[in-house]
Amino acid sequence: MSGPAYDAGRTVLGPVIARFVRNLRLQAAAAGTSDEVALLFCARGGLRLRLAYEAGVQALGIGSGGHVADLMVSRLMAAKATLRRTPYATEVLLRECAGRSLAEAAELLLPPDRIDLARGGVLERTPLDRSGLRLLLEGEGALASAIRIEVASQAGAFAAHLSECAAGRRHLLLVDTGLYGGTMRLLEEGFPDAEWSCSMIGRSNHSGADAPHFPRTAGLVFEADRTVGHRPATALLRHWHLVEGLFEPALPSVTRLKRGEDGSIAANLQVPGWRDIVAARGNALFDGVMDHLAALRPSDLTTLDAQADAAERVLARMILRPGPGDVVALATAPRSWDFGRNGASPVISPVGGLGPRGRLWSVRRSLWREGQIRLAVPCPGLALQAFALGRMLFESVPGRTRMVDRIRTALRRRLALRTWRKRSADSAAPRIVNPSQAH
Repeated sequence: MSGPAYDAGRTVLGPVIARFVRNLRLQAAAAGTSDEVALLFCARGGLRLRLAYEAGVQALGIGSGGHVADLMVSRLMAAKATLRRTPYATEVLLRECAGRSLAEAAELLLPPDRIDLARGGVLERTPLDRSGLRLLLEGEGALASAIRIEVASQAGAFAAHLSECAAGRRHLLLVDTGLYGGTMRLLEEGFPDAEWSCSMIGRSNHSGADAPHFPRTAGLVFEADRTVGHRPATALLRHWHLVEGLFEPALPSVTRLKRGEDGSIAANLQVPGWRDIVAARGNALFDGVMDHLAALRPSDLTTLDAQADAAERVLARMILRPGPGDVVALATAPRSWDFGRNGASPVISPVGGLGPRGRLWSVRRSLWREGQIRLAVPCPGLALQAFALGRMLFESVPGRTRMVDRIRTALRRRLALRTWRKRSADSAAPRIVNPSQAH
């Protein structure tokens, strides 16, 4: 197999992920013996991270370092499972549902066969706030009762699933793509009897949020709140959807667990043949990474860091100063919406037929702005230099994180009022987590 994406996966991303595999194995060893540690790979991206990890440690001859399992979880699933266990789950729901109606929030908490309870009436015209969420969880009537039953059911099902995945190990090491580790924070606060840690490709608190769990998290490729010139791997913050597009299979996000008649627990993600979908070839970037890992030998442990360092420098150049071929290689599929939303947003948009204003707006909306500049601007080299300079100057402004946070809060409040007054496609659009737009 060959092509720009496959070649980038094998020669650029492959060495970076190989070092991630080595570092994750070291993290597992630091957490305890193989009889004490469970490595729980978080759906969806973690499912393919597990494939990469197992292929890498086998090729390098270093063992898995503990019990390995797929954890059927998402931030929405973790929030539902811990809603009665930690106040942080309420904060997550309020933040992720900002600008949405009470009816939409209720639909996230109801079983599929009771969704009709949330539709129609005043709920669809009322924006979600703290008092409204409390009413959904603690109020009277059929709707609140159905929500309480479902929340309790999901909490019990997830606790059983977590226990099965842990297999009696004392230390639970979550493995996820990144960035903030919010799933780990929810589970750590909701299930405090376990000893928790979390390893991710990248760790970042680009929004400046409270992060009491960070001492127990690690970014094994980079840890940074913004792109730093002398640390090439931090360029991934400018195109984070490359990581998510690399590892997420064509499966739905986990939103609900269901108990079978035999007592087994399965997630909505686990459709017939889901394991084959996870392992299927067809994502050229991921195929290249897996072929690189399969070709490793134990002797490569001595050169792993040098190869990864060189690959990260190439990757940073491809992301921050892409050529036309780099855009083709790193242009991932549309980014699927999360937290119970259906749909996707394009990472790169075609610019054919657009005028100057349309091309500029395409950069503003893009999830990888440097790549979109390469496509949309007549003099992309100069434009990329100007964009990088502007970003550097903005990042030097004292208190910029708080300033951006205040602007976001004000915009979300305005969006909530607009939703209450008039439902429109724009007001219902999801909030795509995009680190490149926070810097």
